[in-house]
Amino acid sequence: FLVGLIQPAMRLHCDIVCEAPISVDLLYKLQTYYCPAVANNSEDMQVPAIEAPMDAKPIASAHAVGTGISGGVDSFEVIATHYHSRFAKYNLTHLCLFYAGAYDQDDDVLDRREFQNDVKRAVEICEELGLSFVKVVSNCADPELFRGYHLQLNSMRNISCVMALRKLFGVYLLASSVDITKFDVKMHDRYDSAGYDAFTVGCVSSDGLLVLSAGSTKTRYEKTKTVAEFSPAHKFLHVCLSEVGGNCNQCTKCIRTLTTLDALGRIDLFAKVFDVEYYRRHRLMYLRWLYEQELL
Repeated sequence: FLVGLIQPAMRLHCDIVCEAPISVDLLYKLQTYYCPAVANNSEDMQVPAIEAPMDAKPIASAHAVGTGISGGVDSFEVIATHYHSRFAKYNLTHLCLFYAGAYDQDDDVLDRREFQNDVKRAVEICEELGLSFVKVVSNCADPELFRGYHLQLNSMRNISCVMALRKLFGVYLLASSVDITKFDVKMHDRYDSAGYDAFTVGCVSSDGLLVLSAGSTKTRYEKTKTVAEFSPAHKFLHVCLSEVGGNCNQCTKCIRTLTTLDALGRIDLFAKVFDVEYYRRHRLMYLRWLYEQELL
């Protein structure tokens, strides 16, 4: 909970009193590195005082390896590269879905409905891959704690869910949405905290839990190329900003993904999740829009 609440505390200029023991390594890294770096590169955040008993005893885990299963390109890239790879220690055992702020439409009923649809898809993916499924519903998504700020808070919110499962996970692969060449901690309080995930994961890895910024060395094009060759994605890829159940073909993420798959010559493989025929009929419109938005 300390990890999930630390950014809201920094934004509200609050100190933190925690009655539960905190890992010495975690508390040291948060107070010495994470909080000063984040606060000093923001417009209106401050380093909180954290009062908590410290515990040096390591927490034994089941050495599970997990990652999120949003169904998007970032998510599937991590799954594709950590599914039966030659690095057995980092091969996935669990896929996770966290209700921790990502479902943020100012309507709790719609949020819950979207989450349940995603849970259903995630379970189907896990069954196909033979992996275990974990879902976490966290109250760090409470609307009183900065509803509408999920981009700025998402990394630590998701990591807080992983920390709640310390006895399960030995490795957690946090799917990066920003490649390492765009690393930036400045003015992050306005933008996506994923811009400095490579720093964040080092600050929260401690006492037998290793968190990695997975996929951060690849561009969006390179990730899509990897996903295009991973057959489960042909049935389950979901990138859409608009449609709960499928892909709309019209939003920014759909257009970017469709045109990239087209460039890769793999668009027909995704006919189950996109309206490929509609795309072909309006291909010039897609390419024009892409050029105007400078997304290519």
